[in-house]
Amino acid sequence: MNCKVDKTKISGKIVCPSNKSYTHRAVFLASLTKGESTIENILQSADTKATIEACKKFGAKINEKGNNLVINSDSSIHASTIDAANSGTTIRIATAIASLADGKSTLSGDVSLNQRPMKPLLDALESIGAKCSSNDGKPPVEVSGIIKGGELSIPGNISSQFISALMITAPLSQNGIILNIEGDLVSKPYLDATISTMRKFGVSVQTLI
Repeated sequence: MNCKVDKTKISGKIVCPSNKSYTHRAVFLASLTKGESTIENILQSADTKATIEACKKFGAKINEKGNNLVINSDSSIHASTIDAANSGTTIRIATAIASLADGKSTLSGDVSLNQRPMKPLLDALESIGAKCSSNDGKPPVEVSGIIKGGELSIPGNISSQFISALMITAPLSQNGIILNIEGDLVSKPYLDATISTMRKFGVSVQTLI
C-alpha cells in the first residue's frame, strides 16, 4: 500500500508520557524538602505507589490529586517499617533515607525483592556512621543512624540505584558526601535523572563523570 502525506500545520497541546524513574526521585526528594512541593503528571504504578507509601511512613504528608501529588514535609525522618513490594528503587533509596532517622527502621519487600543484593549500599552507609543488618546482604534490612557524611567509595558496576540512594540522602547528612565510584559505571542515564531532579530541588551537585 502506498501512502501520501501532505504537509500541513499542526497545533495544540500535548502531555508527555510520565516517567517512573523521575517519579521515584521527585517523590523522595520532595519528602526530604522542608515545605510544600507539587509534582505534576506522575507515573502511576505499583512501584511508584510503594515509594509514596514509604515516604508517608517516613513522615511526609502526601495528598494525591489525580496524577498530581502535593507533598508537605518538615524534612525530619521518622524511623519506620517499610514494605517496598517489588520495587528495587524504593527499597534502595528508602534504605539510605532510613539512615537519617533517629531510630531503627526495617525494610523488606516481596519474595523476589528479598533476593536482591543490598550489601554495597549497606557497607557504604556503615562507613559513614549508620548501623545496618541484613539477611546475608539481602532484605529484610535494619538500619539505624544517623549518618555523619564524609568521603566514601562504592562499586559502579552493580547497580546505579545504590549511588542514587546515597546522592539523594547526602544533602541531609551532617557533612555532605563525597562519593567515589569504583570501576565501570552502569546505567549512567539513571544517575543523570537523579542529578537533574536534585538540581530542580536546589541541591548543589558537582560531578566528574
